[in-house]
Amino acid sequence: KNRVSKLKWLLHCTMGCQWPTFLTRKDELAYLYGKATDEDVLASYVDSVDPRSKDPWMLEFIKLGQIAVVLGDTLFVHGGLQDESI
Repeated sequence: KNRVSKLKWLLHCTMGCQWPTFLTRKDELAYLYGKATDEDVLASYVDSVDPRSKDPWMLEFIKLGQIAVVLGDTLFVHGGLQDESI
């Protein structure tokens, strides 16, 4: 498969995004730049995490974020834990 197909699969099957997520990003890019292709959408996702890109905003967000926090005797996570992980 090509990289665009892989991105669509990743969004839908591993990130829980609905199908419109890809199309919404494409519409947003078209609004910002006058036009957008599927490859432009792919590039926008890749650039958001590439440290060599002009604006790796998602990479910076991930670096600053906390994947989990313990407050008192409670663990808070984005997502979930399986019994085998505890």
